[in-house]
Amino acid sequence: MLQELDTPPTPEPTPFPGIDPAYIGVRAVEARVHADYLAALGKEFRFNKVYGYLKNVQEAIKNDGSIVFRVVKTSSDRLIDWSTGELWLDPAWSLEVVEDPKGLTTGMEDLWYHATSYRIGTGMTDDMA
Repeated sequence: MLQELDTPPTPEPTPFPGIDPAYIGVRAVEARVHADYLAALGKEFRFNKVYGYLKNVQEAIKNDGSIVFRVVKTSSDRLIDWSTGELWLDPAWSLEVVEDPKGLTTGMEDLWYHATSYRIGTGMTDDMA
């Protein structure tokens, strides 16, 4: 649909009629997730809790501060994950172990960290870890 030059652009559609004009849309939330990821990519962290697989079973690892992880290239389906509902974007970052003096990650595969989640509509955040 063409818009007249003197009219404002049509805002991004909202899922609910009458929603606040400060609505944070899907594209804006996905852009925030990408920005967070790019800021972390290649950097090292001591995340409190990460996830991975041990013998094909998902496990959580509670880090006592001794394990150092690096954020590595992450697939788009892991980064842009709307599977937990239609309002929250729950990204995960793929990790590699840099240092694990106690061997807490021994045998673990496909490690990831639940990064900051964003809610469409408000932009509210939630740190799942």
